[in-house]
Amino acid sequence: MLGTSLAPVTTPITPMSLNRHLKLTDIAPLLNFMTLCRKEPDEWAFIYASVTKESTANLGEVAQVLEYNLADNRITMLRLDETREILVVAGTRGKKHFTVIENDIQESLEAFDVRIISNQLTEKGIQQLEKIIAGFMPRKDLPANLAMRRLVRHSNVFMVLDDDLVVLHQMNHMLKSYGHVETFATARDFLTAYSKYAPNAVFLDIHLKGDKGTDVSAMITEKIDPGAHVVMISADAVKPTILESKFRGAKGFIGKPVKMDMLCVMSWRRQPITRKVKPPKKSGSQEFLVDQRLSRIVICSLDFIQLGLAYAGIGIMQFLLGKGT
Repeated sequence: MLGTSLAPVTTPITPMSLNRHLKLTDIAPLLNFMTLCRKEPDEWAFIYASVTKESTANLGEVAQVLEYNLADNRITMLRLDETREILVVAGTRGKKHFTVIENDIQESLEAFDVRIISNQLTEKGIQQLEKIIAGFMPRKDLPANLAMRRLVRHSNVFMVLDDDLVVLHQMNHMLKSYGHVETFATARDFLTAYSKYAPNAVFLDIHLKGDKGTDVSAMITEKIDPGAHVVMISADAVKPTILESKFRGAKGFIGKPVKMDMLCVMSWRRQPITRKVKPPKKSGSQEFLVDQRLSRIVICSLDFIQLGLAYAGIGIMQFLLGKGT
């Protein structure tokens, strides 16, 4: 019964806010949103519209045309009034459907002097997006730059903070097959290196020598990288500790000793998969599926008895399912 409740570990991607006009200050969450979308490149696309200086159209008219043609789609729109640019991320129903949308938009804006670039979130599409966004993204916006690096790079990066060298070795061993791993024994070294690596996911021990992992989590999510995927690890797996982790910005909690099963569920439980890999030895009957590019893992079997969820009973179960109170 336990495995049945956790089997659907992926969460459907939904737009940040339907038809919402985002501003330049929202660029970091938009980039993190697009990173989620690109796991389903055939289901998501972008449309970029730039009103030229010679055009008599105003940006509001162009936005209305885009919204009209995308009325049946899930969309998020970034509107830049000063430079007269619009970037839309839209959910589509496959390549054929997107082609129809592209043609409709081109026809609707044919009378305006508007530059249109559109593509699905494929490799080529991401390359186009990178050039477009580089034209208006503030260079000093650290969260946006971290999010951009996660969106465009071809490798996965993980950071682990724990003052126990045995745990660091163990985490490195479990994660290295899925990307580059950086381990740290002090909070100071970890925070100093964070901006250098822009990790896909970070794993923080709660009880550090001279520091507290939840304070590090709060500093990351509140001051450095609001889009960070933080997972706390601790042998102190009681409900108050887990809830404190959640309130301080963590997306998940893993009890020690860390098991591969639990690591997968907590690290990539919301992510879709694209490729199969051989499961670790002695891991039960689970089948691990991995997107090597985006470092997303999920477990597809019902053999979850060894997940270690009995640490705190219903309290942990609610937290894992996103229903903790």
